[in-house]
Amino acid sequence: MIRDQPGTYGSSASERRIYTPPEGKKVIREHLSRWERFLHADHGLDPLTVMALAHYQFEAIHPFFDGNGRTGRVLNLLILIETELLEFPILYLSGHIMRHKDTYYERLNAVIRSDDWEPWVLFMMVGVELTAHWTMQLVDATGDLRGNMEEEIRQLNTRMPATEITRLLCTQPYLRIENVVDAGLAKRQTASKWLGDLAEAGLITKERVGRHVIYVNDRLLYTLFHTPLPGHSWVSVTSRDSRFGV
Repeated sequence: MIRDQPGTYGSSASERRIYTPPEGKKVIREHLSRWERFLHADHGLDPLTVMALAHYQFEAIHPFFDGNGRTGRVLNLLILIETELLEFPILYLSGHIMRHKDTYYERLNAVIRSDDWEPWVLFMMVGVELTAHWTMQLVDATGDLRGNMEEEIRQLNTRMPATEITRLLCTQPYLRIENVVDAGLAKRQTASKWLGDLAEAGLITKERVGRHVIYVNDRLLYTLFHTPLPGHSWVSVTSRDSRFGV
């Protein structure tokens, strides 16, 4: 819901008021309309630059009472998808922003105070670079895991559809018997036996959660949570860094 009451403002870590966004539903809608036109204008800017500028603009408008930060981070991905830099929303840029929240707000406030755009744009671009490298590492790791698991399942039981079962196990980190049945791979009794055999062989872990039994792909969870996060090399980037042509 668009803000229709005054009193919203941005504050620093010490709770000092540093920014008051536009007020009044009509005014906010006008700002959002101009923001939308900027997104789709034929201005010739690099899509990554558009993403960085549009993110700042959206956060400065601060159109909602709550959820502006989350919405702005989702919009980053949607902009990259619309401009065909991404096919799927797999770039976890929110992680970079949340891990470096102090710098994120520092760079946002520098734009507000003195139109210091370059450090802000560089912060976002380096975040994309580091996160993209990390995402590719994760994709490679999960691809290797999937290939190894498929081969192990095939060796365990040649009658089990190894490719399809592995795809299910790598689509989400746990399965129920119903997932195998709903995928059309087997009837319930056979699906139960297959997952039980995989658990007994140590490929997955059988756990009881309340009245339900689930089968957990521990190796996938470990890969997702232990692939090293991007480093902090962005801190060496200065406003004179021209790697990104800004």
